[in-house]
Amino acid sequence: MKNTITHIMRIDFNAYAYNIRGMNALRNIRINVFGVTQAEFSVIAGVTQATVSRWENGVGPSLDDMLAIRAAALARALPWDDSFFFERPKEAAE
Repeated sequence: MKNTITHIMRIDFNAYAYNIRGMNALRNIRINVFGVTQAEFSVIAGVTQATVSRWENGVGPSLDDMLAIRAAALARALPWDDSFFFERPKEAAE
């Protein structure tokens, strides 16, 4: 069941990870929520910098990765909403 949910979440993320004018959902989270570089975000998320780069270029994170990002934001008392993974960043909408 978990693999099915992960697969569905990845499809949903890839469908909604907007990449307009260079700003997609993960890049928006990294820059506007965490305010860090790709290298710093990779440490926060527990992945490599290359993985963060792939996320920012349209390869969606796994459900476990998304949960780790959410947990990291909440642990740092950063403003968080799970819709950040699926909404078009304001910078891209303008």
